[in-house]
Amino acid sequence: MAITLAVIGAVIGEFIGSNEGLGNLLLVANSQVNTPLAFACLIGLAVIGIGLYAAVAAVELAVRRITDGASERT
Repeated sequence: MAITLAVIGAVIGEFIGSNEGLGNLLLVANSQVNTPLAFACLIGLAVIGIGLYAAVAAVELAVRRITDGASERT
């Protein structure tokens, strides 16, 4: 869950003080009433968040299998 919150924090940081990135592009799209671009940014951010969450979950599962296997041997 923390990785998805990190993505949200990065986007909010881009809202406040950046001239680049998906957060800034989202602000520009909203100010120009460019709805397709705004939704494309949101979908991109969602894909990034879901992908990072899945990667962390996969690492957690792998580490859990390794540690469970090690504890069974001792």
